[in-house]
Amino acid sequence: MIAPEGGPVAITAGLREVLATAFEKIARGVRTTVDFELDGGRSNAVRDAIIAIGFGATKTPGAAAARLAARLAQTMDNRSHAALLVVVVEENGSKRRISLVVLPREDVVQLGKRSEEVLLNVLRDAFSTGSHMRKLARFEGHHSKTQFLSAEVLDFQLASAHKTIADFWIRNFLAARPRIDAQTGSRQLAGALQRAFEAAGDDERDAVAAAMLKARGGTVRSTSLEKFSEELPESLHDAYFRGSDNEELIRAVFTLDRSVMQESLARFVYTGADGVIISAPAEAVGKSVEVEKRGDARFVSYRGEVEKERVARDRRAARSAARGGARPRRARR
Repeated sequence: MIAPEGGPVAITAGLREVLATAFEKIARGVRTTVDFELDGGRSNAVRDAIIAIGFGATKTPGAAAARLAARLAQTMDNRSHAALLVVVVEENGSKRRISLVVLPREDVVQLGKRSEEVLLNVLRDAFSTGSHMRKLARFEGHHSKTQFLSAEVLDFQLASAHKTIADFWIRNFLAARPRIDAQTGSRQLAGALQRAFEAAGDDERDAVAAAMLKARGGTVRSTSLEKFSEELPESLHDAYFRGSDNEELIRAVFTLDRSVMQESLARFVYTGADGVIISAPAEAVGKSVEVEKRGDARFVSYRGEVEKERVARDRRAARSAARGGARPRRARR
């Protein structure tokens, strides 16, 4: 591990502008809320350092920031490039907002000119505020044991298919976990997609069906309700988000539980105008079961070998008769 270098930085007008720009870019990203993993005494190395940075006196904040930098260096593996860890403390009375921002290093070419000669200088200690590898963790609260238990996080690599990359910032460095677990998040997503499908018009159902198949297929490792809504027409967002009033949970990134998605979105049921019902496994849609639009109507077709046949009673008619006070007659033996 390479020992990190750094220390307190004077805030100049130029640096303030750069930080403001970086925070504006971060605000446009999809953030999620995470909770610290604590021991019995509510201790967590990152949380303890954050509180010391925000409320410590004299040399305490600098020492705490150095511990965070050392922890980050230890968490990074040999595939990671050098990065700049910026710790920003904002005061509002007795309240503090502390932001940890990681900016990856990028080689920058500077154009210059000397007399008739054009010069290109490579600046190797330049750090990008717009890279998709940048990361943020933001903490806010008062100096209390009940504060700084969670953080708002931005990590563009959280949905990576590689677990070591996805876990680097939240689980390994922050020692935290997303506020929503895999099974809960997956069930909420399945419910949201079902609401969107029921609200969809004929021109929108194919898009929702495609989103459902994508959620079932295993190609999406992690997502959030907010992020996955991009797969749907905007006109269906009201139905999709109905009942999801907690903004933190909407933004919370969770690991997609494929078994939950396959169980919850197992079949597509089509009812024809003549009463014919086709209940098809999701895997069959687009293969043996096809839906196509002709004019203003949608038509479904199935082509496959008949394996079993049976005659069933009309349960809907029986229920309707029961509600009307009549009871279906039983055949005499």
